[in-house]
Amino acid sequence: MKKISLFLGAALMALVVASCGSSKDVVTETANPSIQTLPDEPCSEFMSTSDIFRATGQHIAKGDRQMQFAYDQAAIAARNELASQIETTIKGVNDRYVNSYTVNDANDFKDRIENLTRAVVNQELKFAPIVCKKRALGTEQGTIICYVAIEVPVQKILDGITSSVSNDDRLRVDYEYEKFKKVFDEEMSNYNN
Repeated sequence: MKKISLFLGAALMALVVASCGSSKDVVTETANPSIQTLPDEPCSEFMSTSDIFRATGQHIAKGDRQMQFAYDQAAIAARNELASQIETTIKGVNDRYVNSYTVNDANDFKDRIENLTRAVVNQELKFAPIVCKKRALGTEQGTIICYVAIEVPVQKILDGITSSVSNDDRLRVDYEYEKFKKVFDEEMSNYNN
């Protein structure tokens, strides 16, 4: 009886410790979410707007044992999609900025800004929160599709670029924050359509 009480006490303590964790602002999956076939792709409601860059990813798990791996792969796919989306947006901003304002060496400016942007994006993506985590039955027997959505505020990207530019003597000459932000905001307004 003493061994059973000790075992139950240890199990209860393990449950208490497991339930403690950080208090991040991240949407998490319930312990046993219902798995169902959905008419729309889960997490598809998390679209980019003029204020937030968002992307989704998915991966197929073959059984419960691969579930965490599938979520990790879905998050990697979402991060890659988000990086591509941000870099494409910044490329458009750079092209319009260089064409609208006087820049000494346009190609050098664009290349340097794009390189700085990649560094900023890589840094921000490391800490980008998962805002949606769902799963649905796959089409093949025993498969489950895991979906993940992540997001990064647009202002964080703009602030990161501005901070990086302020540390670069050559870029600082041609970079005018208000003008760059105006072009940036115009480009981001495309996400509201």
